[in-house]
Amino acid sequence: MRLKSAIVAVLLCHAMVLPLFAQEGADTGASFSLTSQRTYLPGEKPEVSVYSHNVNALEFRVYRVNDPVKFFSQMQELHNFGGRAPSLPKQARTWLEKFHTWKHRLWAWVRDFVRAQFSPESRHKIRLWEMGGGEKKSGTKVESYAQVPVLNQQQVVSVWNWTVPSHEQWESQNVAIPVSDKGVYLVEATNGTLRAYTIIVVTEIAVITKGAPGRLMSFVVNRRSGDPIAGIMLRVWVDQKEVAAKATDQQGLLDTTLTEAKPENVAVLATSADQFAINTPGAWNLGDDPDSSLRGYTYTDRPVYRPGDTVHFKSIIRAQTVSGYIIPQNRELKLEMRDPRDYRTIWQQTVKLSDMGTGKGITSSPPRPIWGSITSRCRWVSATSRAPVSRWRTTRNLSTK
Repeated sequence: MRLKSAIVAVLLCHAMVLPLFAQEGADTGASFSLTSQRTYLPGEKPEVSVYSHNVNALEFRVYRVNDPVKFFSQMQELHNFGGRAPSLPKQARTWLEKFHTWKHRLWAWVRDFVRAQFSPESRHKIRLWEMGGGEKKSGTKVESYAQVPVLNQQQVVSVWNWTVPSHEQWESQNVAIPVSDKGVYLVEATNGTLRAYTIIVVTEIAVITKGAPGRLMSFVVNRRSGDPIAGIMLRVWVDQKEVAAKATDQQGLLDTTLTEAKPENVAVLATSADQFAINTPGAWNLGDDPDSSLRGYTYTDRPVYRPGDTVHFKSIIRAQTVSGYIIPQNRELKLEMRDPRDYRTIWQQTVKLSDMGTGKGITSSPPRPIWGSITSRCRWVSATSRAPVSRWRTTRNLSTK
């Protein structure tokens, strides 16, 4: 019973989260996105979370994926469908654009002040009155959706219209997906112009993974009973390339050796007759890159700096091994400072570590005020249990505005 409870806990931690491809209209400011939070057992009621802005209704379409392995092999990123379109390059704004921005902020402040005088229920009634009065009926046919073609007519499982209920902009709404049979389903939402997608997986099996540098252990179990499943085919992908394809042993295990120094986009797929499951483990600790064992902490001599002031800082670096922390063999250390807004490198320097594994640096804060900090991932050891606990440590701001 304790083993089954542990397996359920691991399943909740390793459920594949698939955020949706959010889109935004340039003219109307309409945007919406879909997100699926976990996999489901046959008979359960799957749901997706919908974030929407300036959208009154959506048409949902559900497609069955006939070949899940081929479907996922064509996805460059297993957690989304490409993300947002790239932003335009930054340009200096004219005085007219600055005036427009100031006017918009003033208008938004007045709007929010007036809205705050009414309750959410009253604001909903006012919106209905402005649109002509009366509640919109769910499932109303919207003819404009015909301009967005169906992806694959032969694989459509269900189509329906959904009226977006009144909600705050930051709130999400759950939409039930009418599927219950085992399989992989693609959920599409459209408002007649824009589209968004996510994935629903209904299965009775689960893949549990545990990684170490150069090694990935996979465990396939029955989600209802927690029993291991032997002889099920597992495929291990790294950067859309198959590095292993083998059946599990009698204990439902598969041990895979990874030779990539920095593996990215790792996935483990399990297939057996009508069953399918996928796990996308984090790849940060799977590579054999020697720099991945470095742990450090950086601090500055002052909490706040003016633009142009000289910044003195010190870094303490250690390499983590099985037996503990040691001073890195490679004494050359490359330091970088990046702009948090666009991740652009604004300063870099190479220092040599001392015999104590420390390095000092001097730099001038940028001429323009920015928010900047140096972060390093440190692993601390508890004095009581000696159990490693991961924490994030951050130095003081290098400069501020």
